[in-house]
Amino acid sequence: MEALTRHHCPLLAATAAAAALSFSGIDAFTMPRPLSIKRSQTSLAVSIGLGPENDGPSTKDSGEVAAADDIPADDAAAKKEEKIGWYDPDRIITGEDGLPLPHITDFEPFRTSRMSKSDIAADAWFGALLESPGDSFLGKISEEHRNRLMSKVELVDEPILKYGEDEEWTPYVTRRLPTSPLYPAYGLETYGLPVLRRGAEAWRHYDVNSLTAMDYSATPEGIGSDLELEAGQKEVVIDSLKEKGAWLDDEQCAARLVYVNGRFCPELSMQTDDVKNLDSSHFEAGLPEKTMEYLARLPDGFTDKLAAEVPDDDKVLTSQAKLSAPDHCVGEATSQFAINNQQGTAAFAALNSVKAGCVAYVEANGVEKKPVLIINAQSPSGGNSDSEKGVAFHPRTLAVANDGSISSLVQMYADIDDHS
Repeated sequence: MEALTRHHCPLLAATAAAAALSFSGIDAFTMPRPLSIKRSQTSLAVSIGLGPENDGPSTKDSGEVAAADDIPADDAAAKKEEKIGWYDPDRIITGEDGLPLPHITDFEPFRTSRMSKSDIAADAWFGALLESPGDSFLGKISEEHRNRLMSKVELVDEPILKYGEDEEWTPYVTRRLPTSPLYPAYGLETYGLPVLRRGAEAWRHYDVNSLTAMDYSATPEGIGSDLELEAGQKEVVIDSLKEKGAWLDDEQCAARLVYVNGRFCPELSMQTDDVKNLDSSHFEAGLPEKTMEYLARLPDGFTDKLAAEVPDDDKVLTSQAKLSAPDHCVGEATSQFAINNQQGTAAFAALNSVKAGCVAYVEANGVEKKPVLIINAQSPSGGNSDSEKGVAFHPRTLAVANDGSISSLVQMYADIDDHS
């Protein structure tokens, strides 16, 4: 389809040029003759982003004024106000057969119409992860992020901003024809956060089809609860981790949190007041407001409030969508232009909140010379030896560095034997 479109571009350009010549009174296939130049019915300056013209009304404007002589002033003003926006219900666009094309105002039937087989498979793969067996353990955070995933993006046109009245007005806008449908941004057809796509900028160097061909919807047994080791097993696991260079003894680190197949192992860990595992009991009892705010943040601008205020001349910026506004505005995270610059991790961050069994919490206060070690170990079975499917577990770490703090955080991932 792309090749076909490119092939037709010269034809469309030639057609547009011929239309312009014909409109100006030029016969493109005869000798030129003296012209009486007519004013265009559209403002070229506006269409190419030069801003409104100030050289008097156009022919169309004059015609509208003349036609409005017999219309009461209030009605004429209301009709003119109605047509300020991009959508004119009286506008007629004809098809190749010369008949008027219907205006499209209901976009839902077109929401998934552009999806390829690869896109459909990716959504099904992600849905299997999201709906895999097991509870959620992060309380309000799990609930909020699940709702965010399941709330489809609303298909609405961007509001019309008026030149000279709205500070965020910019000529760099894109409008659809009223006979064309409005589609969701790439990856937002099914879920409220963009799911991986083979052709998306964030994933175009990754083999998405191979990933989504494997079912990872099995979950580790006992997720959400602590892992208790059997007698003599502690030394075996420590030796296995040391062989892989994934271990620091107590005197070598400030704290240590160890997770095996997504489950916290207290016997292998060394917790402090500032470095600890947060399980469902912490969320049920209530965590500090700031901690909940940090856990609720989504990447790629899907939490629009910036983590820190950004000074900008005489004002302070707090919104990611408004950065570099108005002409180079980042825009809403769900817009196609914004998604092209994202890392494609927002949907997985929300999935993590829904499926994670606990959170590794690290808070830095003051100066600490020894490192904090977080180990995520996994066995070949992934903690579910009875399942023929692939197993997914979702490690989560929250690191908070307070003012004036200096700390070192080391995260390691290691494979261990099922018997250890």
